Amino acid sequence: TIHLTCKQGYELSHVLLQHLLKALTMIYPLDFRSIPEDFSQPFKDYLPIRDWGKSADIHDLKMVWHTPSDSELEFVQELIDAILVPELQVMDSFVAGEPLSRDDLKARLGVILNIVIGAGNELPMIEGEAVHLIDSMVPLGRCSHICNIGTSQLTAQGKHVRRRIAETMQPLLSHVLTNTEDDTKSLIHILKLYNVVMYFYGTDKSDFDGRWRSFQMVKTTTEDKLRGGKRHMRALIVDRCQLQHELRVVQKSNKSFTPLHLSLFEDLLRLSLSHYSEVRKQAQSV
Repeated sequence: TIHLTCKQGYELSHVLLQHLLKALTMIYPLDFRSIPEDFSQPFKDYLPIRDWGKSADIHDLKMVWHTPSDSELEFVQELIDAILVPELQVMDSFVAGEPLSRDDLKARLGVILNIVIGAGNELPMIEGEAVHLIDSMVPLGRCSHICNIGTSQLTAQGKHVRRRIAETMQPLLSHVLTNTEDDTKSLIHILKLYNVVMYFYGTDKSDFDGRWRSFQMVKTTTEDKLRGGKRHMRALIVDRCQLQHELRVVQKSNKSFTPLHLSLFEDLLRLSLSHYSEVRKQAQSV
C-alpha cells in the first residue's frame, strides 16, 4: 500500500506509517482521564460519578508513560530496513541514470520524509567534528537535555540514518536541478527532508506552539476564578506534563555544526535563489 497509484491512497499510507512509528518510538502519557481510579471496579466499591469535577493532586497523578521497549525498537528497525533502505537505493539508482517518473519520485520522497518524522525521536543526531566559523570571546557551551530512555541504535543497514539520507539527497538534488529544475514538488520534498534531517528530533516547534496556545486557552476556561488557587483537572495537568517533555525535546541543544551541516546549508542557499517562488520560500524557511 506504500506505492499505491492513487495519490490520496499513498498519502494516507504515508501518514499511517508516520503515526505507527511515532506510537512505537515516542514518550507520551498513556491516558488523559480526569481521575486515575480504575473504572472496572464494581459500583459498590467505587462510583465514578462521585468524583465529578474533582481536581487532581499534582503530587499523586498516577501517570503511566509509554517508553519505547526493546521489541518496539526492533520492529522499527525492521520497518527501516524493509521500507527506508530500498527507497534510498531507488534514489541512488535514479541519480545513476535509471528512469523514474516525477509522480513516483515525489511519492518515494514522501515515504522517506514520513519515516524520518515518525521515527525522529529515536534517530541519532548527526555527529562529527564541529565547524568553527567565527571566534567568540565567551565559551559557546550547550545544555544537554536527556529526552530518551537509553541510547538509540537504529541504523539503515548499519549506517547512520540521518547521514545516509543526507548523503543520498545531496546528489539527488543536483540531479533534479540539472535535468528537471521545474519539478518544484520534488524539490520541496527534498527541502523538507533537509529540514527534518537537521532539526527534527520528535517534536516540531510550530506544532508545539499551537498545542501550547491551546493548552493555555483551555486552562483559562476551566480555572476556578471564584475561589482561585491552582487546582485543575487531571487531564489538563497530564497534558501540561506532556508539553513539558516536548519542550525539552524542542530545546534539545546538544548538537554540533558539522561539515555535513555546512554542506547542506550551502545547498539551501543555492535553492533560496531559485527561479521558482515556492522553492525559494521553502528553502529560506528551513
